[in-house]
Amino acid sequence: MSDLPFVRRAGAEAVGMYALVTAGCGAIVVNSDTGALGHVGVALTFGLGIMVMIASVGHISGAHFNPAVTVAFALARHLPWRDVPAYVLAQIAGAVSGAPPSACSSRIQTASVRRCPRGALCARSVWRCS
Repeated sequence: MSDLPFVRRAGAEAVGMYALVTAGCGAIVVNSDTGALGHVGVALTFGLGIMVMIASVGHISGAHFNPAVTVAFALARHLPWRDVPAYVLAQIAGAVSGAPPSACSSRIQTASVRRCPRGALCARSVWRCS
């Protein structure tokens, strides 16, 4: 893990947090609008999201995906302290960038449907997040 470029390791943390926040918080938004998932569905979304991200980028960064876990790894001397600020900033950036898609996930409205060439139907989606 430590032989990989530092930017790549921090980027893996950002991607992991983005996916976790987008999927997990998106599940919460969908559940609040429809009630289709329930507590178990939301918990499974978070759990499966963590599992997929550990499997996909865990070998790159260690898959901390949480500033508290990153600090704990540094305290246990499994991660150099010089890497902690960048990891935490990458995790925060991933979480902040994952918030708008999850907030808007249930508010995509089809604005118009019209006939396109060759008889296909075309729809234009409009994001309305208010």
